[in-house]
Amino acid sequence: MPVSEALQGYLPAFQGHEDEPFLTFYPVPSPSSSSTTKTTWTRGELWALAQRFAYVLKQEAKLQKGDCQVHLFAANSVEDVALRLASVMVGTVPVTVNWDSDPLDRVVFKVSLSLVLPYKDVVVLR
Repeated sequence: MPVSEALQGYLPAFQGHEDEPFLTFYPVPSPSSSSTTKTTWTRGELWALAQRFAYVLKQEAKLQKGDCQVHLFAANSVEDVALRLASVMVGTVPVTVNWDSDPLDRVVFKVSLSLVLPYKDVVVLR
């Protein structure tokens, strides 16, 4: 996939450093579990995940530069970070729903203008 101009500033952080630890994710334990198993992603793993998401955005969802996609994530996640990097790769605009402060009419407005990308813990009502 050709590299967008917007991505040029990100490349030095990933090229030649693929095996370096880059992102450590500490999930918030659920009420039924006290486990806090951390997951560490290397620069190469995050880059590869973002490239897969970029492929989905461009080739499968047919999004083009300037199009919006809503990220319906219930919690912080590695996937959210990778999708935001993929957005830079493709030139799309990630739209965040703030579950704590966005009133329902704002959520509906954001969703009406965008492709919706639900996460595994989000229920999409239709």
